[in-house]
Amino acid sequence: MNRRQFLSISALSLSLSGCMEVSFVDDNENNLPTPSLDSETESPTPSQTPEQPHDLYIVNYTTTKEIATVHILDENLNAVVEGQYELPSERGIEFKDIGAWETEYKVELSIDGTELTPLMWFTASCASVDEAPRGSRDGYVQLRRDGSDRLQATIAVNGCDAIIGPEYPTGPAQGFRVEE
Repeated sequence: MNRRQFLSISALSLSLSGCMEVSFVDDNENNLPTPSLDSETESPTPSQTPEQPHDLYIVNYTTTKEIATVHILDENLNAVVEGQYELPSERGIEFKDIGAWETEYKVELSIDGTELTPLMWFTASCASVDEAPRGSRDGYVQLRRDGSDRLQATIAVNGCDAIIGPEYPTGPAQGFRVEE
């Protein structure tokens, strides 16, 4: 075999092996194991505290932006949250780690000067539930229009092992705070 023939065969086999390598890398990437959701749900979020592990979301299910005055009061009527917040259409705001175990909160909303019916958010214990002794009691205030086009608020609370969750994206409440 002469030198030119040897070099051309070597170059050809090198380029083919490079293609084959790329092919194998792609096949491996397509067959990567997917992470287990169970392992994600078992570890608490870094911001979660044992004393106040529950979040409250206020979700605007209307197609118009609303400005809401929000008051969240604990059992002793101490303000946990007070302020004015923009509620973008079909989005929500989240108040992280404000709910303590076995505590009842009063949620008061006022939209454009109109007070809505106050809501009660209770964070019952999950200790008796074997599957979820540290389960979530996050609250979801849902702002919707009733049949007469007035705004009304309702509240839903996660079950210990059943997450309700908002249907729309949410963001930290401080990013939606409005100067009064």
